[in-house]
Amino acid sequence: MLADLRKGQLILLNACPNRPAKQKEIHRRNVCGSKASNQIKKRMNVMFKEIIVGVDGSDTSKTAIGIACDLAKHYDGTVTLVHVPHAESAAFVVGAMAGYHAATLKPTLSEIEQAGRQILDNASEIAAGTGCKAVKTHLAHGDAVTEILACADKTGADLIVTGRRGLNAVSSLLLGSTTQRINHSAKCACLSVA
Repeated sequence: MLADLRKGQLILLNACPNRPAKQKEIHRRNVCGSKASNQIKKRMNVMFKEIIVGVDGSDTSKTAIGIACDLAKHYDGTVTLVHVPHAESAAFVVGAMAGYHAATLKPTLSEIEQAGRQILDNASEIAAGTGCKAVKTHLAHGDAVTEILACADKTGADLIVTGRRGLNAVSSLLLGSTTQRINHSAKCACLSVA
């Protein structure tokens, strides 16, 4: 059905509100060169030009990277991978590198910084594996929600993508999840990935 469309045609599905919907009812309008055509093209071309992805090394974070990169490729956009290191992610990375599932000692600040860079490097490799070429990284310090939102404001992000469940389960119980807080406070669209 879509293959036989000519360039400059717009398909409106069930576009007549005064008539009952009929199955497979399609209305075609030639909008070539019209204001509507230009608005549609403009909106489609800038749908998601700047995409922020909050990464923490979790499986859902990796899925979020893949989805964000697919969107960026489709809309010719840029992906910025943002990580805010904290003790839990450092313990995860340090423990995983040592062959353990959890670290027994509290990581030092330099270990936290190193773990954060490792998480961003891994995230960059995942993004490169999707074929996404416009990928930037940003390592921030402080509260994850505040830093991700600040990065989104600074870059003029159209979309923030986060995994629904991350590594920081303890603070989620006390403060609400990072994803929930971002969704509540963001000035742009948000996508929560399961």
